[in-house]
Amino acid sequence: MTGVTITEDLGLPDVNALIIGKRFRTAAIALLVYDHLISLDREIELVWRKRKAHPVFFLYVFNRFFVLAYYIFDSVPLTYNGIVSTKICVFYLMLDVIVTTVTTLVVQVLLQLRIYALYDRSRKVLLVLLVLCVFEATGMGILVALTMKHLFRTNIPDTSVGCAYQNLPKISFFFFIPSLLYEPILCCMVAYKAISSTVRIPLINRIARDSMIYFIAIFAELLVSTLVWAKAPGWMNIVNPWSAALPSLLGSRLILSMREAVERQNNIATYIVEEFPSVVYARDVDHLGSESDDLKTLRNPQ
Repeated sequence: MTGVTITEDLGLPDVNALIIGKRFRTAAIALLVYDHLISLDREIELVWRKRKAHPVFFLYVFNRFFVLAYYIFDSVPLTYNGIVSTKICVFYLMLDVIVTTVTTLVVQVLLQLRIYALYDRSRKVLLVLLVLCVFEATGMGILVALTMKHLFRTNIPDTSVGCAYQNLPKISFFFFIPSLLYEPILCCMVAYKAISSTVRIPLINRIARDSMIYFIAIFAELLVSTLVWAKAPGWMNIVNPWSAALPSLLGSRLILSMREAVERQNNIATYIVEEFPSVVYARDVDHLGSESDDLKTLRNPQ
């Protein structure tokens, strides 16, 4: 505990929670770097050596590096002893929340594109997904704004190992609720398509399997974060790093896994399941002259 400043408003257990949270943030950086290194060969082959002029490439790059860059930036101390003002604490919490929100939404965009393709590019399905996504983002944005407005009027104890957010308004506990409601909807839509398919299609099964792994991990993380914010806000620095790190890691693996499945079929027309189909399908299918068997079955299951 040498060198750790304890304020009058902060006890030793809360300081210990801040120390653990700081170490967890370092652990999140290490995990993201490690995952990048062990999947670098797949990334080079499946992303960097492929066509880059499409939205999924930019979404992948953003998802892969944005969170990592932010956490590295956040690890640089602003002052010699690490102690900052209340306004800086609020600013950093706002950044954490924004990074988490943006990362979650980016991965959801990728999932929505897959669902849109699985449902034969139905405009009704796309409209429903967009409306739900807008409601989710709006709800999270309103909760963030209300939380920040409250914290700017509140004294936040700060130590040499971080800010102690002990005075969060009750409304902030609902920050993850929109995602907790929306994620299962996406999961059920993918699962329904996989279960209802009359023909066994490897590509759909791959999408369903990868999506289920993502949903289970992210839903568990969001649920834990919600409970911690509600019951033990002093420990929120422990769960915050994983709120953005896990979507970044799993989102990148979703893209790599899908591209690997497409690569094995040796038919780039099946990129329809991860890109904007109206752009890819018209060019790539005309170039190839024919569709893959999986794609034909997907488009005409009867």
